[in-house]
Amino acid sequence: MSIFGWSLPPGVTSSMTDPPEQPCEICGKFPDDCECPECPRCGMFGCIDHEDEFHLRGRLERLEYLVRCAKRELERRGKPLCLPDPDIAPADDMVDGQ
Repeated sequence: MSIFGWSLPPGVTSSMTDPPEQPCEICGKFPDDCECPECPRCGMFGCIDHEDEFHLRGRLERLEYLVRCAKRELERRGKPLCLPDPDIAPADDMVDGQ
């Protein structure tokens, strides 16, 4: 280790070694776009560890509502709820057992 911190190979920056940004556990957006308020206990934005039960239940109900709406829309369009895997051919596409 040098006096300036960890030595990295030429051409490698510290941003290349940092883990990728994870979306907020509460709003699902990346840190730059996070809409969550700052946690009064730890100071983090989008802190799910300190969110009260009332807000957790409210968010769960909202997400369940959005899932129900999406399912209804898929049914209205006559689409399956689970999209088929494009890498697996349906059985009726097979010719002569191949």
